[in-house]
Amino acid sequence: MTAKNIPVSPPPTLRVSVRSTSGEQRAFQFSSSFRIGRALDCEVQIDEDIVSRNHAEVTYKNGAWWIRDLDSSNGIYAGQDRFDRISVRNEITITLGVHGPKVSLEVLPARVSEEPVAGTDTIVAGYVDHYFGKAKGEEGFGEHTLFIRKAFA
Repeated sequence: MTAKNIPVSPPPTLRVSVRSTSGEQRAFQFSSSFRIGRALDCEVQIDEDIVSRNHAEVTYKNGAWWIRDLDSSNGIYAGQDRFDRISVRNEITITLGVHGPKVSLEVLPARVSEEPVAGTDTIVAGYVDHYFGKAKGEEGFGEHTLFIRKAFA
C-alpha cells in the first residue's frame, strides 16, 4: 500500500540567532533547509576562521528539525559534547568549534487559524439536518439514516 494523497504539513518556522565571537548578533527565520558556514552561498554566512566553509546543514525530517555537521574541521558542540547530528526539539544553542560563534535555534509554535474553514458550518448543518432534523415519517430514508436516528434518539 502506498501513501498517496496524504497531506503533508509544512515544517514549523525555525528562528535562528547567531552571536559571533566579537558579540555581533544576527537573526534569521527559516521554514526550509539551510546551511551554516563561511561560504558566501550559505544561507547563514559566518565569516570567522573557526567556521568551515560548509560547517553545518539544518533540515526538517520525520517531524523534527535536525542539525548535521558537514565534516567541519572544528565540529559542532552542544554544551561540552561534540556531535555529528542532533535534533532541535524546542530550542537549542550550539557552538561552532569549542570557542566559536554560538547559534541558537528555536522552533516557533505553529499558528492556528481561529477562522473556520469556508463552508464547514454549512456542511455540518446539512448532516445534522439530514440525520436529526424533523422528518415526516421514515419514508424515503435509507437504512443508514434510520440506524443513525435510532442510535441517537
